Amino acid sequence: MTKIIVDEAAILKQLSNLDANKSAGPDNIYLRLLKEVANVITAPLKNIFQSSLDSSTILSDWKEAHVAPIFKKGDKSRAENYRPICLTSVVAKLLKRIVNDAIYDHLTTHMILSNNQHRFHCKKLVETNLLETYNIITNLLDTGIPVDLILLDLAKAFDKVPHRRLCIKLLSADLNQMMVN
Repeated sequence: MTKIIVDEAAILKQLSNLDANKSAGPDNIYLRLLKEVANVITAPLKNIFQSSLDSSTILSDWKEAHVAPIFKKGDKSRAENYRPICLTSVVAKLLKRIVNDAIYDHLTTHMILSNNQHRFHCKKLVETNLLETYNIITNLLDTGIPVDLILLDLAKAFDKVPHRRLCIKLLSADLNQMMVN
């Protein structure tokens, strides 16, 4: 993969899609402000983002986060009934989205993502996965073919990532240049 080139149009698009009613991150930069001055800050942000990508460094302020507990359900006096949310720099999130879009474009252009891969494709969600599965099962049952279904709970599957295997996958997807640049 060639190095990611930050485009002002991509930054402007991300800025225009911000929800101005969301909270500011630890840098106290409010989304409404970013949205209102988007045309003025796009060029400087482009330079900062490109410099960050070229040097493979992230500003230390972008690494800070505020973690707050949000109540889910049940007894409010029990800690397990809360989930943590993490407020991070909105500007860092903009860069993350730009990098994410570049990786997604690379993966789709080079047909690395399988059509069976849901949730990572723009037009394929968890719901489309369920609909396709339902369709396959009902078609098999309609033709008299028995169906066995095994359901797995992968909620904790991503707590431990085999880093060596991940690096091999990144190399095979030609994403290694992004890690080097």
